[in-house]
Amino acid sequence: MPTATPPLSSTPHGLAPAGDPAAGLRRIVAAAARHAQVPAQLAMAAARLSPVETTAWLLSLGPSAGELLGDDGVAELVDVLAGQALARGQLTLAEGVCEAALRHAHAVLPDTAATLAAALPPERRPAALRPLCERVLDRAPRHPALLRAAAELALERGDGARAHALLDRLGQADPSPATAGWVASARGRAPAPPAPPIGVALLGSFTLNPLVPFLDLELRAAGLLPSITLGGYGAWEREVADENDPVWAADLGLGVIAAHVDDLVPALAGDPTPGELRAAGMEAVERVVAAAERFRARSAAALAVLGFHSAHPDPSGPLHSVDGRAAILAELNRALAERVEALPDAWVVDLGEVTLRRAGGAADEPKLRHLARMRLPPAALPALARSLAGIAVAAKGLTRKCLLLDLDDTLWGGLAGEDGVGGVRLGDTAPGSEFVELQHALKALAGRGVLLAVASKNNEDDALAVIRGHGAMVLREADFAALRINWRPKHENAAEIAAELGIGLESMVFVDNSPDERARMRAMLPQVLTPELPADPALFRRTLQELPQLRVARVTDEDRARTALYRARAGRMQAQRGAGSLDEYLRGLGVEVHVEPAPEAALARAHQLFARTNQFNLTTRRYAHAELQARAADPAWRLYVLRARDRHGDHGLVSCALVRVEESAWTVDNLVLSCRALGCGVETALLAAIGRAARRAGATHLRGELADSGKNAPAHGFWARHGFTRVDDGSGGVERWELALDGGGVAAPPWICLEGADEA
Repeated sequence: MPTATPPLSSTPHGLAPAGDPAAGLRRIVAAAARHAQVPAQLAMAAARLSPVETTAWLLSLGPSAGELLGDDGVAELVDVLAGQALARGQLTLAEGVCEAALRHAHAVLPDTAATLAAALPPERRPAALRPLCERVLDRAPRHPALLRAAAELALERGDGARAHALLDRLGQADPSPATAGWVASARGRAPAPPAPPIGVALLGSFTLNPLVPFLDLELRAAGLLPSITLGGYGAWEREVADENDPVWAADLGLGVIAAHVDDLVPALAGDPTPGELRAAGMEAVERVVAAAERFRARSAAALAVLGFHSAHPDPSGPLHSVDGRAAILAELNRALAERVEALPDAWVVDLGEVTLRRAGGAADEPKLRHLARMRLPPAALPALARSLAGIAVAAKGLTRKCLLLDLDDTLWGGLAGEDGVGGVRLGDTAPGSEFVELQHALKALAGRGVLLAVASKNNEDDALAVIRGHGAMVLREADFAALRINWRPKHENAAEIAAELGIGLESMVFVDNSPDERARMRAMLPQVLTPELPADPALFRRTLQELPQLRVARVTDEDRARTALYRARAGRMQAQRGAGSLDEYLRGLGVEVHVEPAPEAALARAHQLFARTNQFNLTTRRYAHAELQARAADPAWRLYVLRARDRHGDHGLVSCALVRVEESAWTVDNLVLSCRALGCGVETALLAAIGRAARRAGATHLRGELADSGKNAPAHGFWARHGFTRVDDGSGGVERWELALDGGGVAAPPWICLEGADEA
C-alpha cells in the first residue's frame, strides 16, 4: 500500500523557498486537491505563511481563486486573514483582505465582513466595504455582528434612514439588554427619520428602567418617534393623581400602569388561604382600576395596564384546583380586564402570556428581583415592549391594512409548479402542519380587517390548482382581495395591487420566505414593511402575530367584511371600465347613502377612520376614542357618519366628519373618506347633509380647513370644488375656506339617493 501523505495541517512552515511564498501556497493547494483536505485545514496551513504575502497571492489569482480553492476554501482563507489583520492592527493588510473579500463577496462569511469592518478605522474604510456588508446581509439578514457593522457604516456616511432601519433589525435580531442599550445610544448619532411623535409614561410599582431601551426600539421599528418618561419607583398611584407630576408634561400618546401583583399582595410570598388571596386580590384590582380611571379622566392617551402574574411559586406545587393560586389569579385577571377595558382606549396586557410563552418560560429572575426590585425577567422585556408597541400603533392608526403573501414555501411547502397539488406540503402533520397553522392565523387576521393579497412568481394555473383543490388549504380564492401570480418583479405587483385596492404602499406588509425577494422589496419599495422571516416555517405564525403593525384596537363590522368590500370595489372598477362614460357609470351604480349623528355603536368605526385614513383626510387630525365619545355628546360639536351601498354591495360606514358648532357658522374640523369609496361622490353628499343641518340651526356660513400631509393629495381641491372661497393664505400650514349658506349650500350629486339628511 502506498504511504499516506501527512495531513495538510502538519505541513512544515518552511515549505516554500525563501522569497517565494506563492510557490509554497500553490503546493499547499495541490496537496489539498490530491487528498481532499477540508478548506479549514488549507486556511490554517496558508496562514502559517506571511498574511501579507498570502493576501497578495490570493489577489493575484483573481477569479481563478474560486476554481482553485472552492468557495468554502476562499471563505475560510479570507476569514483567517481578516482575523490576522484585526489581531495585528495592520491597516495595509486589512485593506488588502477587504479587496480580496470584495472580489469574492458571494462566498464571504458574515463574521468575516464584521471582522473587516472592525479592523479598519472609519477614515480608512473603503467605500466598497458597504456593498460587501449589504451583499452578505442579503444571505444572513439576522446576523447581529454584521448588522451592527452595517449600521456603523451607515452612521459614518450620514445615511440616517438606512442606519435607523439597520438598528431596528439589530435590536430585533439580538434582543439582549446590551444590544438594546447600544442601539439606543447609536440612534443619537443620526437624525431621527420623519415619524409621528408619541409620548409614553411608564408608571410602576417596580423597576422599569430596563424596559425603556426595548420599548424605544419597538416603537421606532413600528414607525413612531418616542419620548419616554419614567415615573418614580413605586409612585404610580401618586403620579396618576397629581396633575402637576412631570409625567403629564409630555404630550402623551401611551400610558402604562405596571403595578405588579406581588407588590400589591405581599401575602403571595407566603401561603395565604384561598379566601385571603381572593380578598387581597380584589383590593389590588380596585387600586389598579382606580388609577386607570384617574388616568383616563386626565388624558385621552391610550392606556396599557399590566395584568397579574406572580413570580412566587404556589406552595402546593404545580397541582391545579379551583382554589389554587393559578385559578384565583385567573379570576382576578378577568375582573381586571372587564373593568379596565370598559374604559375607552384601555387594554390589559397578559403578563402570563408575555413571561411564559413568549419569553420561553422565564417567569422570574430571583437574583435581579432581590438586587434591583425587578419583577420581570430580562427575557420577557422584548415581548412586553412589542405588546406595548402594538397598542401604540393601534391607537395612532398605524395598523397596516394589507398582507402581501408569497405562495411557494410560504403558504405551503414545496413548489406548486414542480410538486403539483398532491405534492406540496400541507396537512395535519409535519412537514405541512406548520403551513396550515400559518393559514389559520392569516384567516384570523382577515377576520380582524387585514386584507390578504398574493404576489407569487408562479404559473397561475399551477398555483390556483393548489388554492382551489388542496384539501388542507385553509385560505381559498375568495379570502384574497387581490391575486398577482406571474413572473414579474414582486415590487411591480405590489404597486399594482396597492393601486387596485386604493391603499398606500405604506399600508402593506410583504411576507416571503426568500431573503433575496425581501431584499429587493426593501430596496425598491421601502414604504412596504418587509419583516424578516425565520428559516423554520414553524415560526412563521408567531412572527406575524407579534408584529405590532398588525395590531387592531377594535374589530368593527366593516373589519370583518373588509375582504368582501374590497372585492366589490374591484367589481365597481370593472363596471367603470365597461361604461360608455363616467356619468353613465355613476348613474348606473345606484348609490344610496345614509347620514346621521354618530350613535354610540358607530364610535369605534369613526375612531378607526380618523386614525387610519391618510389619502382623503382633510386636516389629518387624529382623535382618541374618548375624545370622539365626549364630542359626540357635546352640544358644541357634531359628529356625523355616512353609510353607503350600491348595486355591487354594501360599502359600510365609509365617511365621517367632526364639526364645531357656533351660532353663525359651523366649521368642519375634519372630514375623512375611506379609500374604497373614492370616486362615487359620497363625500359631497355628506357635506350637503352638514350644510342642510347648519342652515336649519340658523348658521349663515359653513367653514372648512385643509392641511397638506404629503399623503392626502385626493383631498386637495375639495373645498374649491364645492364652491368655497379661501379666506386666508395658509401660511400657518392650514388653509381656511368659507361658503355662504344663503345660496342654498352644497347639493348632493344627482346620482346619489341621500337619506337621513333631515335627521342630520
